[in-house]
Amino acid sequence: MNVAAWPARQVDKWLAMCDLPSYRPLFSHHSITGDQLLRMDEDELLTRFPIKSHKEELRMLNLLTKLQAEYHKWRTTAKPAPISTSTTRRSALRADNNDNNNNNNNSIDAPSNPTAAAAAALPPP
Repeated sequence: MNVAAWPARQVDKWLAMCDLPSYRPLFSHHSITGDQLLRMDEDELLTRFPIKSHKEELRMLNLLTKLQAEYHKWRTTAKPAPISTSTTRRSALRADNNDNNNNNNNSIDAPSNPTAAAAAALPPP
């Protein structure tokens, strides 16, 4: 969940989903983005966005803290999408085969490199 990339409209959806109606017009007016939300602390929330409902303020603080914690957990555990190893291996093997063929002066003998031999046995993609 990449909260840091949320535009203001996504923050508004989050506020609506969390049933925090008093914050929606305030955050919308200031175009609060996900990145700003993640950097917001209790002092900023209470001084910059004061509302009348103490109960809603407490809920907002609780939900904001949870959102920040979830984001930081996501950020530390998020891994880039894996590269297909079969495609990568095939490409590397073909490159080795091409190098061997060039080094052998286009000899018709079997390549001495077992990796190149394996590449030659692979069907085309």
